[in-house]
Amino acid sequence: SDLAELSKLMLKRLAKLFLAQTQVVGDVGELSNLESLSDVDLARTRVVGNLAELKLKGLALLHLSQTQVTGNLAELSKLERLNDLDLSQTRVVGDLAALSKLERLEFLDLSQSQVVGNVSALGNLTRLKRLQLSQTQISGDLVEVSKVKELWHLDLSQTRLVGDVGELSNQSTLTYLQLSQTKVHGDISVLVRLPYLRKADFSGTAVSGDLTLLQTGCMNLRELRLGDTQVWISPGAHVSQLSGQTIFLPALHLLNVSGCHLKVSFMDMFKSLMHNPISNIIAAGCGLTGEVPPQLSKTPLGSSLQLLDLSGNRLDAVNAMLSNVRLDVSRNEIPLHVSPRIIKAAAKSGKDLWMADTELANRQEISTNCSAELQMQEMWISQETGGY
Repeated sequence: SDLAELSKLMLKRLAKLFLAQTQVVGDVGELSNLESLSDVDLARTRVVGNLAELKLKGLALLHLSQTQVTGNLAELSKLERLNDLDLSQTRVVGDLAALSKLERLEFLDLSQSQVVGNVSALGNLTRLKRLQLSQTQISGDLVEVSKVKELWHLDLSQTRLVGDVGELSNQSTLTYLQLSQTKVHGDISVLVRLPYLRKADFSGTAVSGDLTLLQTGCMNLRELRLGDTQVWISPGAHVSQLSGQTIFLPALHLLNVSGCHLKVSFMDMFKSLMHNPISNIIAAGCGLTGEVPPQLSKTPLGSSLQLLDLSGNRLDAVNAMLSNVRLDVSRNEIPLHVSPRIIKAAAKSGKDLWMADTELANRQEISTNCSAELQMQEMWISQETGGY
């Protein structure tokens, strides 16, 4: 269908137009005849046009995400009733300041657009609940974001944002926090003061702090992505304050600490997680040492794990029978002892066991006891290092 045909139907009283993810085409300017429109959702359609041609002063909702619509944010500056604006993945340009007087805005998504400006321009938008500006040239300090106190979804990843994450400690309603690949810093312990947070991503930032301090709070946190940050784990944590029946991050399902310089034993990192139903742990290149012990398979963690990435570490041995887990111990920095039972279990279950570029400390034992499994050429390819 075509927007021009729609405008000819004399639907003067039409208030809501929801055609997202359809085959509709045409110029958004054709909608200007439908003066009663308050909600327009044409996201993921083939519509084109310029925002300047959209003369609908009563708009409360405007979704044009993933369309060919262009224009400047300034064209929307007089839409005082606007509550929900999504121009993500468009070629729309302009400065955030153009939206500074739209005090009814609650949902704003300009991610992957061409907009610029400083987050300080949003200080008056105190009703904002969802703010998504990822992959834009937006700049500013987190202290400005902290002035908007009702946020529950905040995504400023891959922007020019700076500041201390501690400034967000007053955001008690946050459930989703995405600040990856920005210049923010500060202590990870701020998460304890965000009781409803379910997902947090600080990957590629200067955020630091002791992960063991998250033992209180964070009761709802399901995903925690800290890859390539400066967080650490206190050596000996598994025999100190995290021992006993403490359930560390009880709702956690995904943990990524790849590239963090933890430099602790496997048990230092994992002892406190043994009672968690985590499905994915990504801990590549963290300097982990020691053994992956057999008792891991008898814990709630061992039962729930689906992916365990321990590649690029300095482990001594893998003796845990994790038959339902995709296990990656490739590129281990020292010779690794792998129980033949693990190889047999992986071959039987069909689960992946990655050992590429890892020298096996017990290569002869594996060759002798796993000859049948090693004949499965599609699964096991001998490497010069003695790995598979």
